[in-house]
Amino acid sequence: MKSSLKKFGFSEKELFEATFHLTDWIEELKSFVGFLENPDKYNTDQVQTILIAFLIHAPDHLKRAAEIILEDPGTARKKKSVQNGKEK
Repeated sequence: MKSSLKKFGFSEKELFEATFHLTDWIEELKSFVGFLENPDKYNTDQVQTILIAFLIHAPDHLKRAAEIILEDPGTARKKKSVQNGKEK
């Protein structure tokens, strides 16, 4: 991921932070996706644990990654075209 983001011209600090914030919660994401794909497999306690872990861990990381990546001049133009439906 870091090498892909490097193409946008981020500093080493930004690359480290963006990569960290996009990957630190991967285990919670895997559990959440597992639940989404097969919700009947989990009991109430397991669902609560999965949802709480995901909702506590992921949002702040995504917010910080978005601040780093979307506020960068190199990606701001792309963000605008995606928001306008010009890119999929």
